Amino acid sequence: MTPKEKILKNSIEFRGLIINEVTILERWIDVYIAYYFCTKQEKVNEMVELVLGNNRISLDGKRKLLDVILERQNPAIWKSYPNFHADMNTTMKERNFFAHNFVNFSDEGKARCDNEVGLIIYSHKTRTAWYDRKKIDEILTTIRRCISVIEILHTQPQ
Repeated sequence: MTPKEKILKNSIEFRGLIINEVTILERWIDVYIAYYFCTKQEKVNEMVELVLGNNRISLDGKRKLLDVILERQNPAIWKSYPNFHADMNTTMKERNFFAHNFVNFSDEGKARCDNEVGLIIYSHKTRTAWYDRKKIDEILTTIRRCISVIEILHTQPQ
């Protein structure tokens, strides 16, 4: 496998892992929001299908709505899960980063392709953020913590 093929393979794997986990989180958020507004399963399904699904509301919009609902419904939530807000922000940042940034195919990217993938950050100073398996696992752990909190909250009476 050439270095370019390794870079591409690893970037597809890393992006897929991150985006897949965030998609699971987003579905849990959809269901939580729907149950907040609807009491009948049929209406919950319609809310998810017609309002929350298919990118009618952005993930960031859902996250903000979830924050408001949690604050109104159970302000003590932040004491039980003090890192939830920060974890959600990290999740959003990393998801957007993996979804929208170019992969580094430079000579440096090729030299590091056995263990890392670089994503290029275009801002006032272009730079590359490097991700190895350990960093990906840390991000996935953060996303899964968010999923766990939503699952726990979903099982509690609203």
